[in-house]
Amino acid sequence: MTIQEAKNDARENAFISFDIDETVDRVALFGNLDINLNLISEAAGVQIVQRDNSLLIRGEKPELAIEMLRELIDIMHSGELLDEQKVNYVIQLKAEGGSYSESGVGKDVICFTAKGKPLKAKTVGQSAMSML
Repeated sequence: MTIQEAKNDARENAFISFDIDETVDRVALFGNLDINLNLISEAAGVQIVQRDNSLLIRGEKPELAIEMLRELIDIMHSGELLDEQKVNYVIQLKAEGGSYSESGVGKDVICFTAKGKPLKAKTVGQSAMSML
């Protein structure tokens, strides 16, 4: 093993800390049985460990995992509920270089039900179609 390989290996094994604000509902963010964390771990090729008010992240793309977590926290702060479909969609958008919050998904009301409940776009495609 060369010195450069040893340095790269040491950097890859170092944990990056991501602090979680006290106002964030960890149960909703992490998902049932930590399913959301597992989906992010798999997509970014990282290991995520919870310690107190922070997550320790190490692996292939820890920055991508942190971006995904920030995006999910922003969604929660906007009042939307996280489900597995939404988490998978955020992961897909981030992997492609997009952003759920910047795309405006979930903000556009497509129509109202007979009871007056607003129906919102759940994907970028639905949001684009509502503009036509």
